[in-house]
Amino acid sequence: MGLKTACHPRIHQLAHFQFDYEFAQDRITVIFGPSGCGKSSLLRSMVGLPSPLECNQLTLGEQNLLRLPTHQRPIVLSAQKPDLLSHLSVQENLRFGFNRRKGNADYFDTVCEATGAINLIGRRTSQLSGGEIQRVAFARALATPATWHLFDEPLTHLDRESRRRITHWLKQSQRSDPRSIVYVTHDIAEAMDLADDVVILGDSGIEQIGGRHTLMHWLGNQDTGVNLLACSVISDELSEGLIALKLDQHTLWVPCTSSIPYENPSYIELSYKDVSITLDEPARTSILNILPCKVTAIESKGEATTRVQLNLGTQTLWAEITQRSCRELGLQIGLSVWAQVKGVSIRS
Repeated sequence: MGLKTACHPRIHQLAHFQFDYEFAQDRITVIFGPSGCGKSSLLRSMVGLPSPLECNQLTLGEQNLLRLPTHQRPIVLSAQKPDLLSHLSVQENLRFGFNRRKGNADYFDTVCEATGAINLIGRRTSQLSGGEIQRVAFARALATPATWHLFDEPLTHLDRESRRRITHWLKQSQRSDPRSIVYVTHDIAEAMDLADDVVILGDSGIEQIGGRHTLMHWLGNQDTGVNLLACSVISDELSEGLIALKLDQHTLWVPCTSSIPYENPSYIELSYKDVSITLDEPARTSILNILPCKVTAIESKGEATTRVQLNLGTQTLWAEITQRSCRELGLQIGLSVWAQVKGVSIRS
């Protein structure tokens, strides 16, 4: 039973924004888009909080949720800037919604353990850092019984490893105990790790709908300066702290700095500036990843910089180099070259 949502703007800043979409049940729908396009406003309108957007349809099957006051809607929101109840302890905050809606005790314990909130139970809220507040707010929302859970960039203040650990657990738990989740994030890796479905928003509302490949294609057309590539794991066994990933027909050696297991597919991020180009296959170099490829596009980016698109097979890789380097190498479309990628520059 999907959650049918439609909304329109209340104010002129979002005058052209329109949203009409049915969120799928028991799946994680990631909402992605630039800052200020209405992602947070959309979630706030869905739960009945003040928002520049007005929700004019919110139905769950035959049930019209707009007829219910905010606290009775079967929806829980973890806001971008979460507020904990300062007069309650961390443990009391975690149990606030859980107790009111009579939640599952085993699941409550699992959520607190997985998010790290269990280590904060004995504290007062005034003793928490920004990241710790987010851990508690995220755990509180997820442990509160609800038909739908909405998360608005809930882990932004956590370090990358902690975010990956929590999102990995959330994705794993979906397989055995699926929940209906709408998740807003700006983090590409987070989106690719979590998404079953993707809704890409722009200034006028929905731009694209699809899955992770839709997001990859959309990002490839944005001026992000970051390559997003899909890989598969060749072997889980480490070799001198490195893991081997298959990128099309190429092998990438990447430092394994995380205890979180890689999955297929795995997605890596690589800055355009961390890709260099050579005309001949290098020998006796510290760079482990040497990829044969072909130049498919050359774009000038100002007086000194050029971006070069390289075809790897089914995927493309962008390199950002100086115009002088481009000229001295004689780069042109169709030329076969070698791309060099330092393993330590790859984010996975």
